[in-house]
Amino acid sequence: AKEARKGLWHDWDPSKDAEGQEEESAQDNGAESEASQRRKDYRDVMLTHVDPSNGHIKLQQIGSGTSALTELMNAFRSFHLNKANDPPLPGPPKAGDFVAAKFSEDGEWYRAKIRRNDREKQQAEVVYIDFGNSETLPWSRLRPLSQPQFSVQKLRPQAVDAVFSFLQFPLGTDYMTDAVDFIGEQAFDRQLVANVDYVSPDGTLHVTLLDPSVSKNLDHSINADIIQEGLAMVPRKLKAWERAATETLAHLRTVEEEAKQARSGMWEYGDLTED
Repeated sequence: AKEARKGLWHDWDPSKDAEGQEEESAQDNGAESEASQRRKDYRDVMLTHVDPSNGHIKLQQIGSGTSALTELMNAFRSFHLNKANDPPLPGPPKAGDFVAAKFSEDGEWYRAKIRRNDREKQQAEVVYIDFGNSETLPWSRLRPLSQPQFSVQKLRPQAVDAVFSFLQFPLGTDYMTDAVDFIGEQAFDRQLVANVDYVSPDGTLHVTLLDPSVSKNLDHSINADIIQEGLAMVPRKLKAWERAATETLAHLRTVEEEAKQARSGMWEYGDLTED
């Protein structure tokens, strides 16, 4: 996929991978790695899921992939409306299997992957590969995903792993819940622009999310809004490319200080970093 410059690899530079590996190696040895620059790589995206445990997110990159997904989902629904296409699983599912799963909230069928299976309860935890959310379902709500037109070879999973750049989320469950709710209010059900600041060796995108209707530049971002609400802080341990973004860091630290002074969010009882 990299060599063919497919999907998120459309602007892949092999030298960047090598630089990233060298940087990680230097950090592992306690050495200071050479600072790399923050990328400017704007992409139209939809945020489809926020992990309530750590704030990691899933994005769909708008383009040919999402157009193909719309077509696939229309065909997928029609296929499963036909009772002739309703065979049960041939046997207990295994972790890693791709299946069709009937989502509990809307009763629609979606492509999914088995994360773990409970033979005793005859249920499995599935991840919806085009959106990123997960749930536990009885085997009766799973079907084989054996049709070539719906396979991951035909259309790769559309949910891309991503994290917010320059943010460290709180450990407290209540504040994390507030952060997830706020992100949902700011980002769900609308088209956003993501600047891909950095791509980890494992493919995870580090992004600054922008609402094109209000964001004038990279400093007017949803990332900054989250800090302003006191629902995340600027990390104390920064990666080389984050340290190189001096203007953005200065702005975010100013916003963080304003949140502290206002006792917003996690700062309601004072400065958590004083100790």
